[in-house]
Order: sequence, then C-alpha cells, then structure tokens
Amino acid sequence: MYKFIAHETSHQWWGNVVAWRSYRDQWLSEGFAEYSGMLYTYRRAGEGALRDQIKTARFRQTLVPETDQGVGKGKISEVGPLILGIRLNTRKSTNGYQNLTYYKGALVLRMLHFLFSNPQRGSA
Repeated sequence: MYKFIAHETSHQWWGNVVAWRSYRDQWLSEGFAEYSGMLYTYRRAGEGALRDQIKTARFRQTLVPETDQGVGKGKISEVGPLILGIRLNTRKSTNGYQNLTYYKGALVLRMLHFLFSNPQRGSA
C-alpha cells in the first residue's frame, strides 16, 4: 500500500512537473514513479540491502512475456524497447506495456542509481 501511495504521489513531480515530451518518454515518468515508490517503501520499513535485492529479483521475474494463451517464451525485453509504450501490448505479450514501462523502467533507474552511487563496485 505504501509503495502505491508513494508511486502516485511521486507523479506530482515525475510526470506533472517533469513531463514527458511524447509517448516514447512515458517510461521515464512511470519508471521514476515506480522506483521512487520502491525507495520510499524500503526507507519507511527500514529494510536493508538484502530486501532490496529480493524485490529486484521479483521485478526481474515479471520480465517474462505473458500471451493470451499463458506464459510465453523468451524475455519480455525481446518484445521491444521501452520507448514503444502501449504498443508493447500485443497478442504475444499482453503484459508488455506494464512490465517494461513500470518495472524495467524502475530497474534501469536502479542500475543507474547503483552505478552512480558506487562506481568502484561495478555492475550489480
């Protein structure tokens, strides 16, 4: 519940004040809002880095395509780039938009946050 409230509240900044130019940039608004919600939830709950890693692993699991007939093959990232927006939802990837725009967007921002905050350590 806290993540949802933090996500929606963060849209007052990400998406309203810092707006996207076209639908191709919508992943920035949703990715930042999703990642902001994650950060707030972890800080509020006082959970450490291990919990953060577990949550990130759950996000990675959602990056599997769902089709109109069940779970598909491959990775959701093979459906297309983040910038396609709603066009990522097809018969072969009914969860493409949600998972790429929100979750992969948040993972990209988490990766950048990690690299900028701890550049000596390398990739996660």
